[in-house]
Amino acid sequence: MIFFDLDGAYVLDKRYTQKMERSHGVDMEEMLQIALSLGIRLYGCQLNILVADGLELVEGVELAGVVTFLEIAYGADAVLSY
Repeated sequence: MIFFDLDGAYVLDKRYTQKMERSHGVDMEEMLQIALSLGIRLYGCQLNILVADGLELVEGVELAGVVTFLEIAYGADAVLSY
C-alpha cells in the first residue's frame, strides 16, 4: 500500500504523470499501473484530492482518509513515511 498525502497526491494526477514523462523521461502512469498490477494498492489522501480542484486520478487509484491510512499502518510490519 502506498498512501499519497499533501503534494504527493499530485503524482496521481494524469496531467502530472504526462508532465513527468515530458520533462524527466519517466512514464509515471505506466509505473503506477505496474504497481497496481502487482497488487500494490495506491491511495490518494481524500482531503488533498478534494482540495486540489480538478485532479484527474490515474485509473485504479483509491481515495482514503488519514484514518484508513492509520488503520493499515497499525497492522503493518513496517511503515516508511516521508
